[in-house]
Formats: sequence, C-alpha cells, structure tokens
Amino acid sequence: MALEFMALEVLSGICQTTGAVVEHSYRHDLESFFYVLLWQCLSCGWDEGVNPNKEYLSKWHTGTAYEIFDFKKTEIESSHFVQELLPRFSKK
Repeated sequence: MALEFMALEVLSGICQTTGAVVEHSYRHDLESFFYVLLWQCLSCGWDEGVNPNKEYLSKWHTGTAYEIFDFKKTEIESSHFVQELLPRFSKK
C-alpha cells in the first residue's frame, strides 16, 4: 500500500479499530492524485543528490498508518499550508 498517496478518509479508515469500511469515491482518487502531484513537485527539479525536502517527505511514508495520517492531516489543514509548501518547490 502506498500510504503516502492515500486519501485522508481512506487512511483514517485503516487507522480505526472499529472495522469501519470507507466507501471508495472519485474524491479519494482526486485527493490521491493531489498527493502524487505534490510529491513530484517537492521531489523533482533538484540537482542529483540534493533535495532539501527528503526529510519532510519521509514523514509521508514512514511510521504507522496513524502517524502518517496525523502528519498529513495536520499539514493539509494548516492555515499556512501554501505559504510553507510553495517555497519547498524547486525553482527549475
């Protein structure tokens, strides 16, 4: 499973111990595509071996499903999400 690209609602369903099933929607696909696009924007365009976002991006795919969910949810819902994220994009 690619937890780093998973929609928050689906990821939260994995984290719940109640066995609740999240019905798949096109919105989950769109949100996943958004995460793939962000990942690419943060990963590409840097000189080889130089990516200042490596540590930031590692929080998207390391740890438990709950830790990944918590990090993504906190970042996405942050009121300063765009101001913090755009400077991380390569200038190329």
